[in-house]
Amino acid sequence: MFLRRLESSDERFKQLEFHDGLNLLVAERREEASQLESRNGTGKSLFVHLVRFLLGGDLSLSLKGAGLDRTFAAELCVPSGMRQAPVRVERSAASPNAVDVSGWEGLAGTVKIREWNQMLGRTLFGLRDEGGHPTVGELRSQLVREHYGDPLKINPRELDWVSAARVGYLLGLDQQVLNSTGELATLERQLKAVRKAIKDGVLRHLSDSEADLAAQLNVARARHVRQEAALAQFQVDEQYRDHQVRADELSARIEAINDEALALERRERELAAAISQEVSARVEATGAKVARAYEELGLSLPEQVVRRYDEVASFHEAVVRNRRTFLESAHAGVVSRLEGIAVERARLDHERSQVMTLLRQSVALETFTAAQQSLGVLAGQISALEERHADAERLAASKTELQTKTMATVALLRAERHERADRLGEATVLFNQLASEIYVGKDAYLTVEETDTGRLRIQPSLSGDGSDGVLSVETFLLDVVCLVCGIRNGRAPGFLVHDSQLFDGVDDRQVASCLNIGARLADEHGFQYIVTMNSDKLDSVVVQSEHGFAPDQYLLAQRLTDATEDGGLFGFRWE
Repeated sequence: MFLRRLESSDERFKQLEFHDGLNLLVAERREEASQLESRNGTGKSLFVHLVRFLLGGDLSLSLKGAGLDRTFAAELCVPSGMRQAPVRVERSAASPNAVDVSGWEGLAGTVKIREWNQMLGRTLFGLRDEGGHPTVGELRSQLVREHYGDPLKINPRELDWVSAARVGYLLGLDQQVLNSTGELATLERQLKAVRKAIKDGVLRHLSDSEADLAAQLNVARARHVRQEAALAQFQVDEQYRDHQVRADELSARIEAINDEALALERRERELAAAISQEVSARVEATGAKVARAYEELGLSLPEQVVRRYDEVASFHEAVVRNRRTFLESAHAGVVSRLEGIAVERARLDHERSQVMTLLRQSVALETFTAAQQSLGVLAGQISALEERHADAERLAASKTELQTKTMATVALLRAERHERADRLGEATVLFNQLASEIYVGKDAYLTVEETDTGRLRIQPSLSGDGSDGVLSVETFLLDVVCLVCGIRNGRAPGFLVHDSQLFDGVDDRQVASCLNIGARLADEHGFQYIVTMNSDKLDSVVVQSEHGFAPDQYLLAQRLTDATEDGGLFGFRWE
């Protein structure tokens, strides 16, 4: 695809006409103007933004200024069979989500920007997988650069594997193989984020190993089974508390009558002894004492005395007999009470036994509820452990998957590199040959290899001091090699755009060599190489050129200038 014309609905816009091969868009620069003023005043960088915009890119901030809500148009030459078909593309800065296309086979009228990009991806870059990398936007940015700080990156935030996938695709590597490195990078990035979250305490529940959590889970499940079985045997008794109170009352009553029985048994024994011994012993002892007293005195008791003694003894016997009757009555009462206590104790003990049986075979409602709640808490703990264990299993599986995928990706990349060895060899040789035209005596290599971590590493390198000039030449060489290889592989359109920023830090002699190389390769491989440049830089390049660089045949008819208000690309200036 070639760019033939760039124009705008604003008549002040400087229409640009392009030709095959090398195109130099030159801006005349005032001697007193700073480099920044010249750039903003002429619109060289805005030209690059416009090309990207018309080819489906985002609207640059620099194109959102006052007075820029115009329609811009480009006339393209697009391959169609064996010929180049003219295609006109229009897109408005005021309505950037739509593109007007005419002349493109199978695509005409106003289309959405997504549809436009899909067509460009299929037709110009040979893309078939819309969900992977590289994307049409990434490939477009490779050929119409806005970032020159790193040869491999199209923007400072681009991931390394994405950069490698884009360059590798243009060099001829399989897109599916390249995307496998992205899957690996995504998995590794996720695991790294999880490990950091665990370390920072955000995912504290994953601090235990999968094996530790499995052991905790087994113990908790066993406890749950035991408690559930015990709970299943419970019989809920809503009067459990009343039974407990009655059992306590019965126990207290039995204890009280037992104490009473002990005291009565002791009293019964005392009464029985008194009845059998005390009265008869006392009567016998009194008669014997009176008889011994008369006998010791040697006296014969007068009849009156004897009769008096008999009366006294008879009286005493009556007293003893009455006392015995009293003791026997008291003893009978104690025995009767003991018999009653025995009956009552048997009854109370039987009732208490029945109540205790109820208590052993049932449980209180609140106790049962508490047991259920405890079982529920344990079930919740088990559920939490199961989730933690599942997360730990997934984490462990991810680690294993990462190791497995790493080895598989390394093997896949190695096989792909060996299979595409001829294409990669051509790219490496071309890079070295072109570098030797720019620098004499410098080692130059384009290395393509797989790493042990399953990454594709593409490294352009020039021996030297690592200055900005050397990095810029590496960028130029990589872009040219990618374009040539992309054209050979049917994965790149025939154009390349470089802004003057690329050559800011490059020695004039090396710039001349780069322009000569670009012009020659454009003719050899049939692509269009468009370069924007300040006139003073171009003059210096011509003077310093040791290779006879002659720019006249490459200059565009339209020249930009910062000398007047209307000399820039847009024909006016804005803040």
